[in-house]
Amino acid sequence: MSFDVVGIVITVKSIFSNPTSKRRKVIIVNKEFDQLLVTLRGDLAEIEGASLKILKDTKPVVALLSVIGRNYLGEFQLSTKSSTLVLMNPEIP
Repeated sequence: MSFDVVGIVITVKSIFSNPTSKRRKVIIVNKEFDQLLVTLRGDLAEIEGASLKILKDTKPVVALLSVIGRNYLGEFQLSTKSSTLVLMNPEIP
C-alpha cells in the first residue's frame, strides 16, 4: 500500500551505497509530533537526500508522495519507490 506523507525533516543520515543500491535514512516529524523513519532509495537518496542534508538545519517541510509503509522489527517505517516524488518546502494551502 502506498500513500502520501508531509513532515518536518529533523535528521538526515549519510548515504549508504553498494554496487547494487543506494539508501539514505531520513527522520521526519508529522503534525502529531510522531517521528517517522523514511528510507530514500536510488537517485532519491543521492539527489533529494543531498538537498535535504544541506537544508536540514532550517527544518524544511517535505512532502513524500507515493511511499510504502511497513512494520520492520516492530517499528513503522516508510520507504520510497521508483514512482515516489519528494517535494521540499511545498506550498500547502
